[in-house]
Amino acid sequence: GSGSYWLDNTGKQIEPQEFVIEKSHFTKWSHELRVSTPQQLPVKATVGIFAQRQVHEIWEDYVMPGAGGNPYTYNPQGLAQQYTIPGLANNSIWLTDEERVDRDSAAFAQVTWDVTSAWALTGGFRQYRYDNSLQGFYGYSLNYDNFVGAHSGQLGCPPGAPLTVPTNPNYEPFHFAPCTNLNADVSASGHTELARLTYKFDPDHLVYATYSTGFRPGGVNRVFDKNINALYPPYQSDQLKNYEIGWKTQWFDEHLRWNGAIFWEDWNNFQFSYLGPNSVTVVQNAAAATSKGIETNFEWLVGSGWVLSGSATYLDAKLTQNFCGTVTLVFPTQCPNQQSGASGTPITFPDGSVRVGPYAPSGTRLPGTPRLKANLISRYNFALGEWNAYGQAAYIYQDASTPLLFPIFYQNGQNGQEHMGELPPYSLVNLAAGAERNGMDVTVRLENVFDNRGELTRFASCTPTTCNQPYIIPTQPRTVWLQFGQKF
Repeated sequence: GSGSYWLDNTGKQIEPQEFVIEKSHFTKWSHELRVSTPQQLPVKATVGIFAQRQVHEIWEDYVMPGAGGNPYTYNPQGLAQQYTIPGLANNSIWLTDEERVDRDSAAFAQVTWDVTSAWALTGGFRQYRYDNSLQGFYGYSLNYDNFVGAHSGQLGCPPGAPLTVPTNPNYEPFHFAPCTNLNADVSASGHTELARLTYKFDPDHLVYATYSTGFRPGGVNRVFDKNINALYPPYQSDQLKNYEIGWKTQWFDEHLRWNGAIFWEDWNNFQFSYLGPNSVTVVQNAAAATSKGIETNFEWLVGSGWVLSGSATYLDAKLTQNFCGTVTLVFPTQCPNQQSGASGTPITFPDGSVRVGPYAPSGTRLPGTPRLKANLISRYNFALGEWNAYGQAAYIYQDASTPLLFPIFYQNGQNGQEHMGELPPYSLVNLAAGAERNGMDVTVRLENVFDNRGELTRFASCTPTTCNQPYIIPTQPRTVWLQFGQKF
């Protein structure tokens, strides 16, 4: 190194620094027509139609301008001109120039029948269609593709595609890109349903049972796969079925409100994302999972300005099918003899580990889902002269969880070699006090009183079996806040 620069073999100053010039433009329109019958009728309904179109114009120019270079102009000391993106007047190593369009439409109806003053039955149906597309250019120049053996860029353009920017102003919508190497869409239609039965004991006590379904629309991938000599195919929608029994109640002359639910959710064909070539995210449909548990919350007016509130969720979320993992574009669920590591690839383990069978067998916990989360808040409101004041203490607890889907990524390898590890349980205590008068408020908060460095998540800079040094995102350390506000 020499000062803030490095020197190449000829003694010229170089600066291995990359800039990203980003420009994004979003447009969105949505329309909905909804008609409802009078709500005082024993049978009441809502019907409607919905349409939405969202457009995202994406421009990301990755520039290596060299020592003292301007990212917006060409510098001879930057990335060599023969490797830059043709038609751009700077040192661009990678260009993303794309247009994403998401189109959604639906027709829906929901009917509620008040069978008696206690019983009510609700049914709903929604017919939907989505059509999502992604077009444009992403990747390197043709010379750079050939130099490093990549395929993300001009090498993926159709035969005969222009390799320099066309002069025709009607070349839309990617007239800044050298060619179009991405033009794909995915569309599908389907329906979701809702059925709910409600029983009201009295105005303060109600129970219900619900069956409902949901989905997430599919989308387009933009990563080239050498095994099929093509882009990864689009991913399809995933589906969720929810079974729920719950209660909404008030007690002690409405001094205590207690709600809760027991639920079971089946998640099928779920969308699984991971980093593909060039660290570009790939989304594929994978196995199935189930989430079941119980959640509850309460708010209790103890008296004399004292309010206790809290909530808790117990969750058991795990795979119900094997997630095999594979270098192909299909995720099978039967893989008793699949071998990974050693001579089997698709994942090579530097510690010599060999995995036979699925990467994540049926019963594996879903990542980022602690079994227990709970909080308790105690608040006391009181008069302080002419001010309305309060003091508050909060306790938060979160159980242990796993950072990734594949146990081979976070469990220890052979000879005790450390991998990513799990996220340990943690608890936090927060304190606050404040006062308000005539639109003026003053608040002081002390968060994370005991400076507990709980872990929100962990990740690695590459495949965790290779990059086994975890990067940890901790909870906010002990922090003191002083806030002042005035409403006019």
